[in-house]
Amino acid sequence: MTRWVESHQAFIAFKELLIPIVQSLLELEQEVGETGARSYELLSAICKCQFVTSLFIIESFSSLFLPLSVKLQAKELDIFAALDLVDNVLLVLRRRREAAIDGFQQILARGYRDSSEEYFRVTSYIPYLDSLIDGFISLFADARQGALKVQCLIPKFAVRSSVTDLHPAIEFYESDLSCSVNVAKAEFERWRAKWMEVPQNGVPASAIDALNHCPAADFPKINILLRILATYPVTTASAERTFSSLRLLKTYLRSVMGEARLNGLASMSILRGIDVDPEEVIDSLASNARKLDFVL
Repeated sequence: MTRWVESHQAFIAFKELLIPIVQSLLELEQEVGETGARSYELLSAICKCQFVTSLFIIESFSSLFLPLSVKLQAKELDIFAALDLVDNVLLVLRRRREAAIDGFQQILARGYRDSSEEYFRVTSYIPYLDSLIDGFISLFADARQGALKVQCLIPKFAVRSSVTDLHPAIEFYESDLSCSVNVAKAEFERWRAKWMEVPQNGVPASAIDALNHCPAADFPKINILLRILATYPVTTASAERTFSSLRLLKTYLRSVMGEARLNGLASMSILRGIDVDPEEVIDSLASNARKLDFVL
């Protein structure tokens, strides 16, 4: 779980516990000294109309984003599956934008209603919703553009694609392919012909499945492009998990740790599912010259 998931969970939990929090602050407000003064400040802040309205608005969208954030943390998430999830949420946001009046009335009805409904809808709800839509479009624009370059390699789309659809990918990944444009196009024609003979319900629909059915000996250039597509990062969740593990491993007391040892400890910490044979570790350590003798 990363900070993105925790952020949405925090808004949801805070909104659900808002009334108990207010009741607790009302009791603490009666205390003498700094506790009472601080409680009064917090109570005044969270009881303001702007705060309550903003909280209810953000919580309504955090409930929508939480499942998406959890899905995007998956280590083996296919980029096309991720974009489908994003498009689904984006569609919901656009529908809420079209029905902004009714949607905001439902949110406000859960808290309070007064003559300020129009004011908060115009100054808070609609601008926040517009910023979410723009943010979704810009955040995944690069991933979408990179995926579309090689989308035609997926057998599900290859049978409906032409050679010209692959041309942008060939030009973009020219240094990785190390071949002429005609060679790559000819290989794509063979790749497409292979799947045109297969029933539609039996063709791979993801980059990983397509790569498993693409032997490098038969389709070397297609295999390279599929490997690029299969490893194309959807989010930075994996990198953040790695950094978190490194932060726990390389403390101030271990600041002189060598790179080889750090990589080994990080691999053991991250890849916990891999079994390590103690005998192999001892044999590896004993094979190197050491000041202390191993007693086996």
